Amino acid sequence: MLFNFKRRYALVCYSFYLSTLFNISQQIVFQHQKSQFGFRSLLKLPLHNNYSIERFPFSRKIFGLTHATSSNKKNSKDCWENNYYSFGAFNTRINCKKEGEDGYRTLYPLPTLLSNGTLKLDSIHTLYYEEYGTTKNHSNSTDKVASKFDKTALTLHGGPGAGSFANHARFFNPSLYSRIILYDQRGCGRSTPLGETNLNTLHHLVMDIERLRTYLGVEKWQVILGGSWGSTLALAYAQAFPDHVASIALRGVCTLRSEEVDWLFGMENYEFRENGNQNILKHVGQLNQTVWESFQDAILPEKSADSYGDSKRKVLHSYYDCLLGENPLVRAHAAMAWFRWEMGVSSFSMPKWVEQDRHGTEAKLIVWDPSFGWSFRKANDDYSAISQDDLQAFKAAVKLRRWSSADEPLSEPSKVHNSTSPQKKFDIRDVNRSSPSILLQNTSRQMKDFIPAQAMLTCFYSVNNEFMLSDFQLLSKSCIDKIRHIPCIAIQGGNDLICPPDTALDLRNIWPEIELRIVCNGKHSMYDPPITAEIIKATDRLSVT
Repeated sequence: MLFNFKRRYALVCYSFYLSTLFNISQQIVFQHQKSQFGFRSLLKLPLHNNYSIERFPFSRKIFGLTHATSSNKKNSKDCWENNYYSFGAFNTRINCKKEGEDGYRTLYPLPTLLSNGTLKLDSIHTLYYEEYGTTKNHSNSTDKVASKFDKTALTLHGGPGAGSFANHARFFNPSLYSRIILYDQRGCGRSTPLGETNLNTLHHLVMDIERLRTYLGVEKWQVILGGSWGSTLALAYAQAFPDHVASIALRGVCTLRSEEVDWLFGMENYEFRENGNQNILKHVGQLNQTVWESFQDAILPEKSADSYGDSKRKVLHSYYDCLLGENPLVRAHAAMAWFRWEMGVSSFSMPKWVEQDRHGTEAKLIVWDPSFGWSFRKANDDYSAISQDDLQAFKAAVKLRRWSSADEPLSEPSKVHNSTSPQKKFDIRDVNRSSPSILLQNTSRQMKDFIPAQAMLTCFYSVNNEFMLSDFQLLSKSCIDKIRHIPCIAIQGGNDLICPPDTALDLRNIWPEIELRIVCNGKHSMYDPPITAEIIKATDRLSVT
């Protein structure tokens, strides 16, 4: 009797298991044509009014890389991000903090997901978007045509290729913004096909924003919030369509200049700090030689010359071949090393010979305000200066430069986009290596199907940065003049090693009408508490411009 009961119980459990698998399979739709990286990159998710929609349907573990979603981690509702990644020793899971901890302003409650959907862009790409807000405000809009009283915010994610998360909507006060739009840029997140680089350029991304604006019936973006790579896209879009932008908020300012790319990915061995050159920084790898060499040796075991003729970028070009090539095993291996490098940079500490005098313990912010000039400000004080010493505040800001100095003039567009700049994208070379670090033993389908979109697209845009910027002179006077009248608040971490303060300071030099707020001890993440507080204050203020 007991045996029969156990058998019936097992059959019931097995039936439930099969039913669950069947339901999941019904929700996941594959397009069976092949894209650049196989049919798996064309995975589509069902559209439904559930803000916790997962960006990937399965948890994965690939070479120590685990992707987890809100459905398989505890207390996800108390965390800032719905998704997080663990990369072996580096874990980017965001620590859950209580409201008001450390005295900083915290994120708003997640607004209601009003709608989500897809927008066909061309024969290859389909864009995924989400619209957040309040039901009361949303009821004032019909047939996707916004009321003239509506205020719509747009957030542009970083990467390239990082994708949007629902919690990005929490940087906006839902009582001030009736609509908050998030979307995944080409080739990443829930846009398809995943990892696709064909028809994927800065020009395409700019036009996608304009097409999305028209499709959603938005007359003008009240504010565009762009962080890291998103700040590049925000500037490019605003300069192309200034009449459709009411204000701009930037975080971790980036413009994809060659100096910025080389800071992260282009270094020759002789540049390691030695022989009394400790005060010269041109590459973040100089702060940790071991981590850089690990990143380099993962895909470049032989220190061979780069066939492109740019020895400084030979490591970057090698990753380009591995990440965008046809070998899925090599791609997965390169992605793991790439993620470890990026996470390693985020954890670097500034050495004593680079640490700067913070002008007393009270000075947490260095602020440029076009009405008051340079000043020191308190950490969470709403715009009340503790010092109006313009010269000292200016000197403190200049000392935060990493790869440039105040004596170096801003690169003219003619120098950045010269006649030797590539007029086409770099070709992808075949990768045929016999190194044990490249020949991977794990040949599971899970690994073969893995498409590391963020690593692929970041590498793709970094290698081809001159090509991507050929139509955009973001820091030229003529282009800045197009948006000079638009209110802009730029927020920068003083200890940001991904996008150092150099570019934010260059932007202020050419566009002194902006307000630049440098969080002295702030880093790159938008979830760094003082950075979060500054972003929220900025979006609140820009709602009334």
